[in-house]
Amino acid sequence: MTQNITGLSIKVNGEIITDREINRKYEKYLTSYRHSGSNIDESLPGESKIEWAHQMIDHLLLVQYGRKHHLCPSVEELDKQMMEWTKRLEEDSSPSMGEDIRQDVMTTMIIENVKKRVVSEELSSNESQLKAFYDMNKHHFSQGEAVEVRHLLIRDGDSEDGRKPVLKAKVLMERLKGGEDFGRLAAEFSECPSKERGGDLGYITHGSSDADFEEEIFKLKVMEISGIIESPLGLHIAQVISRVENYISPYEVVKDKLKVFLNQVVCDEAVHKLLIDLRNEAKIEYLGES
Repeated sequence: MTQNITGLSIKVNGEIITDREINRKYEKYLTSYRHSGSNIDESLPGESKIEWAHQMIDHLLLVQYGRKHHLCPSVEELDKQMMEWTKRLEEDSSPSMGEDIRQDVMTTMIIENVKKRVVSEELSSNESQLKAFYDMNKHHFSQGEAVEVRHLLIRDGDSEDGRKPVLKAKVLMERLKGGEDFGRLAAEFSECPSKERGGDLGYITHGSSDADFEEEIFKLKVMEISGIIESPLGLHIAQVISRVENYISPYEVVKDKLKVFLNQVVCDEAVHKLLIDLRNEAKIEYLGES
């Protein structure tokens, strides 16, 4: 069983966080971890709970800031969020949050509104900033070995005769061996959307496609054409156009994810700065048991 923090209550700008509340919140934290199947040491020392209490102080400071700047959700917004949380708990078979769930939801919504306020002017990462970050950190976008591939796809089950797709693939193989242009045949006969690009799939890295398909294409030499490859999608004929040992995901591919990442960094830094100011201005008292 977990140890209780006894005799620890904290007054933050006149509002008290009781030792009972600290323990209750901490028990919810442990319950959530148990439910998720994560391993956790339930004989944690009191110092860990004190760290949890410090997090509760930060949350209360943000809530107080939110109240001061009129960032509390409306009753309608809170009711809507309550319904979504309750539904999510039921779908996940999560343990009940208890009678104080409404206050927990309110706290979460206020803190989210505070975050939006303090970072609203900073979340405008422009194209040049994103590109500069990408150029300086290209090694983080390395995908290892990759092959540039184009293919023809003949889907199974197009006719009552189960052999028809195989026969069609064999005919196309013979035409390719006879020297016909791969891209032209892909554009005419492939049943993959890539036919619009002459069958071009772009670069494929290990683990990014069907395992059997990958196994065959990584064996090919540049400009070599495969045999007929079977996958859950159907029958493929593939050709490797080029090969690179250390493929770097292009900027355009990672740009959206990069923007989300950098915006989160900006958000974390802005909230951290705000909390430093709030802590410096706050009157925080550690009291006896309440």
